[in-house]
Amino acid sequence: MKKSSIMNSRAGRTRISLLMILSATLLVTSPMWAFGDGENYVVETEQTPPNRKHLPSPVIFPDQYLPLNFNHKLHVEEAGFDCVDCHDTAASSEHSRTNLLPPEETCLGCHIVGEPPEEGVPGGTCETCHIAYKAVFPEGADESETNQVSNPPPHVVIPPPNIKMNHKVHVDAGIDCATCHKQTAEVEIATRDNSLPVMGTCLTCHDGTKASLECVTCHETTSVGRMKVDFGAQGMLRPSGRYFGDTHDAAFLKDHAALARARGDYCTNCHSQSFCNDCHSGALRPGRVHPSNWILIHPTRARGNDMACSSCHRSQTFCTSCHERVGVTLANANFPKDRLRFHPAGWLNTPGAPRGPNHHGFQAQRNIRTCASCHVENDCISCHATGTLNVNPHPIGFKSTCKNRMRANPQTCYKCHTPTDPNLFPCR
Repeated sequence: MKKSSIMNSRAGRTRISLLMILSATLLVTSPMWAFGDGENYVVETEQTPPNRKHLPSPVIFPDQYLPLNFNHKLHVEEAGFDCVDCHDTAASSEHSRTNLLPPEETCLGCHIVGEPPEEGVPGGTCETCHIAYKAVFPEGADESETNQVSNPPPHVVIPPPNIKMNHKVHVDAGIDCATCHKQTAEVEIATRDNSLPVMGTCLTCHDGTKASLECVTCHETTSVGRMKVDFGAQGMLRPSGRYFGDTHDAAFLKDHAALARARGDYCTNCHSQSFCNDCHSGALRPGRVHPSNWILIHPTRARGNDMACSSCHRSQTFCTSCHERVGVTLANANFPKDRLRFHPAGWLNTPGAPRGPNHHGFQAQRNIRTCASCHVENDCISCHATGTLNVNPHPIGFKSTCKNRMRANPQTCYKCHTPTDPNLFPCR
């Protein structure tokens, strides 16, 4: 029976509660359907359709439950229906939370209550749409009034999507339903996984030229105008990285700098400047930056001249203040020097005695940054300055280069020498 004869058969039809209508809509989505004996329903999860590389976000389109039987392909190809025949309110919808399900009267044009299916005529029994469901009516009830049933079928659960969507704008722009809902006419029950668009579909138009590329055009926002990413029990919305190279995985903590430099405005869609400042200043430390035993093993990394330390921490404030609190400092009287040594044996030598391989002079020449993580210049001057231990801090042959060094930065020389020190005359 073609659409013209089907639509003309509406007159005199009895009302019927067909929850299958829910699965017919383009906006009803779910990765699950159910089957069973009317009491014990089994839920199955649909796999990624063969012509889809990935699925829509379960945070944008939360999981839904459709214990129904429906065939879009049958209605479109054999019955000849168009999308607007059932979803006639879509063209005027301006919000994603609008219920675009067709009313019962739309289905009553084809389905006759209680009648089994015949050739060319769709059935109207409960089992037609509700899988393995047997309706029970009170004695004397009119079984054509399905709202009197005493054992309602399993409820369909359809949470509203967490995204902005104005169907009217798209329809007025001449965009066909199949542009966004490509597979719906080819499937049986329409689910989130086989009928709703992924972000890449939207980006074919939202490219910054034909339509806005701003995230807040489609995504919900907070009170301060940034993207809403926390949807409670429905999950956290995180970038997948498929379109902008911004996968928020474990490696992103180290790799995000390049994206932030190239597209800082993109980051601000979700993050405030204080979010960045708190982390970069060391005020906050994400749990995945360091392993749980970092306090015990960080000296090894620090001695290895890991420049990543200084990307977050200031050596003379953060490191020193922590060492002072726990007593790991030279000046702290509570530091058990006889039982716990921070520096290895041979770190210091008697003036004039030969230096061993662990001598601090070699270590300072190799990696002065490690020394600076705990010591300030005055610590060095306290021993190496003229008039104290008289330990010469200069390497062999220093006099041949001292003129250039003093000319470049004389203040360095004055940390140990007075301006009238005769030792400076050869360097002037």
